[in-house]
Amino acid sequence: MTETSKPIGRPKIGVEIDPVLLRKIRKEKGFKQIEVAAFIGYTPARVTQFEAGHPGGVPFEALKKIGELFDIDYKMFMIDKEENDE
Repeated sequence: MTETSKPIGRPKIGVEIDPVLLRKIRKEKGFKQIEVAAFIGYTPARVTQFEAGHPGGVPFEALKKIGELFDIDYKMFMIDKEENDE
């Protein structure tokens, strides 16, 4: 039996988003990072990472909750990888 190779590093667990847009809309809607964090069940530090564009993206369920909190379609934050690869 042969071993299968495993990827090095953290697996991608989330959805690629536009972090600048996330921060802009959060501020326009009048929410603090701590309020967003409490609503989606993450720490404020993690919300900061989402807005800074850290690798790993935003977990899908968290992104849906952000859309619910902001009363907008969560898909507007998503980056279409195919558009960016051209």
